[in-house]
Amino acid sequence: MPSSKPVASLVLATYNSAHTLPAALDSLLTQSLPIQLIVVDAGSTVNSLDLLTNYSDKIMLLKQDHQGPAIARNLGAEYASSDILLFVDADMEFGPDYVRDLITPIKKGDAIGTYTTLEQVANWDNPLARCWNIEEGWEDQSRFPKNPPKWGTDYRAILRSEFEGV
Repeated sequence: MPSSKPVASLVLATYNSAHTLPAALDSLLTQSLPIQLIVVDAGSTVNSLDLLTNYSDKIMLLKQDHQGPAIARNLGAEYASSDILLFVDADMEFGPDYVRDLITPIKKGDAIGTYTTLEQVANWDNPLARCWNIEEGWEDQSRFPKNPPKWGTDYRAILRSEFEGV
């Protein structure tokens, strides 16, 4: 029987994200590896908190005043139980092996942090989503340029010890 100890602590900062949050949470809760899911509500003024009560047995919910996503992520990291932190956004959806694919280089000792260039725009019918890509000169439905840099500074997953050392 596989261990239920989480392989990564995922921190999801949310602010007034009730319209995208269920899809994000549902996709995270079906990961192929066991995770700890920490949701930090950063002072939402709409029904995000009401929605989160439906997930109360599956997530750790933290609340704070609205101070921006960085402060919310830092709070979530303080409550993490895993040696690997993974930061996600409330408007993202994830395939079942998202966590596995991001943490494998870290678990092997090949990296202290990872990011992905495989992010796709789920709401392509939304004109604002299209405008973002047009403005950046990116391919249709991709969240990254055609030739992204080999190294990034916007980690999705990172060793907790490295994160705390910053």
